[in-house]
Amino acid sequence: MTFTADRIAADSVTRALAATGHVVAASGPMTVRGEYMTRDADGTMLFHDPVCATTCTNEVGHTHWNVSGEVEYKDREYVILRNAWLRFYEIPVFWLPYLYYPLSSSDCGFSWMPGYTGRWGAYLLTKYSYHLLGDPEHGADTSWLRGATRFDLRYRQGIALGEDLDWNLGDFGRGGLSVYYAWDASADDFSGEYLRDYADPYYSLNWGTPFERNRYSIGFNHQLEPTERDTVRMAATILSDSYFLSDFNRTAMFNWKGPWMGGDNSGVFWEHVENAFAVGAEVSGRLNDFYAMTDRLPELYIDVNPQPLFGLPINYESGNRIGYLSRNPAKLGVGNPYSAYTFNPGPWASYEAFRLDTYHRLAAPFRTACDMLSVVPRVGYRGTYW
Repeated sequence: MTFTADRIAADSVTRALAATGHVVAASGPMTVRGEYMTRDADGTMLFHDPVCATTCTNEVGHTHWNVSGEVEYKDREYVILRNAWLRFYEIPVFWLPYLYYPLSSSDCGFSWMPGYTGRWGAYLLTKYSYHLLGDPEHGADTSWLRGATRFDLRYRQGIALGEDLDWNLGDFGRGGLSVYYAWDASADDFSGEYLRDYADPYYSLNWGTPFERNRYSIGFNHQLEPTERDTVRMAATILSDSYFLSDFNRTAMFNWKGPWMGGDNSGVFWEHVENAFAVGAEVSGRLNDFYAMTDRLPELYIDVNPQPLFGLPINYESGNRIGYLSRNPAKLGVGNPYSAYTFNPGPWASYEAFRLDTYHRLAAPFRTACDMLSVVPRVGYRGTYW
């Protein structure tokens, strides 16, 4: 979750904080707005009443729907709503004095979620979670393996099955594997006669790939910390078509900056962090050719954090990258051969190059006007060699 506010006071040790004035917090498609928010040292976030939470992108006061009240949130554990009003077009239609919704995937047992959306129609999502190996409490410092089996029903898409595995290997890291398979009954609505209703039957296919009834996704991720300053991440995502995330996993689709998902973010990543600098390397590339992506084969970087220069009241910082890059356009397959890339770069966007990029900056911050005004003059240089 990311957030902004007019004023933020934080404890760098405990990570507790308080934010006031136009607080805006965003997580995936959900946005929460309020005037006062606190976060405890254990990560519990409390958005004090009044709060407006919605997935609608309209301006405040013109949303299609929202929930107002008090919101308590703890990542991967729970969400609590207190004195909450569900509103449609700003008209209150339902009052929730108290609602608790668990987010934890470590709890064993059966869970279900009914609902209705314009894309799915009526739906029922079910999941049975269970413990397989190791510590049944799933502690952070113990080894364990847990699983979850999904059986989902959607009025328009039909039946889907999924299996999730999550593990913690102690000193050897933690990760997960997710497999999801859907027999999409709506596939026929977006092929055949449907396309012949358009003057250009291939127009819509230029936006993405076609898809059939059998649709799937496979996701893998693993992260380990060999030392307290080193992190290694591995990730891979395989999708049946370019619309899968939009149709079945919108949380991942909106999570473009997430470490594992967001289209195609497959590769191996290493980072070493010191107090004064950080170095890292990655080898990454796409596994789904219907996404445009730049492969890094590999790319290395070294960043110098802002720090005093030779004891002078001048701060120096730097960012440097070197690597071999390969730009790959999206291959959408069956679009109009004369304009197959109307909305995506065509073959001209397929090229490779060696790149060296370096950036350096000096800053001399000082206070004036009786310490009421801060002035930060800066001078920098950036150069890139291809």
